[in-house]
Amino acid sequence: MALIVCPECGKKVSSLASSCPDCGYPISSAITSGTVSIKIGDILYVDNRGLTNSIVYATTIVQLIDSSSGKLLGEGKIGSIIQVHLEEPKQVTLKIKGRFGSTLYEGTIKPKSRYEITKLPALLKGKWALNEIDVIDSGF
Repeated sequence: MALIVCPECGKKVSSLASSCPDCGYPISSAITSGTVSIKIGDILYVDNRGLTNSIVYATTIVQLIDSSSGKLLGEGKIGSIIQVHLEEPKQVTLKIKGRFGSTLYEGTIKPKSRYEITKLPALLKGKWALNEIDVIDSGF
């Protein structure tokens, strides 16, 4: 927790407060940085022979990479949640680590958001989306 200045009245308020206790300004919307959570479930991929395979190995690791710098932002195993702190929206790539090296997603993620990796319709073989969700449940 940190003390920040309310953009409306100028008084100090907790960064965890939903609103300023003095003037009622919605503090949570004023904070643009925050944690991003990405749920990693079972991942299907299409290999170089066009065959669909399921990656269910507990050792399979998905990496979240900053697209502009190539820096690893976070990684997690199948069935886990990747969490990173961002100051602003960022262009990222999600890849499977290891010999496959398949790219699952390329696009932008926003601070204070929750996502899950989802498979697009069968017509788009090997295509994935990172969908923003309201709640990340613990059940996979």
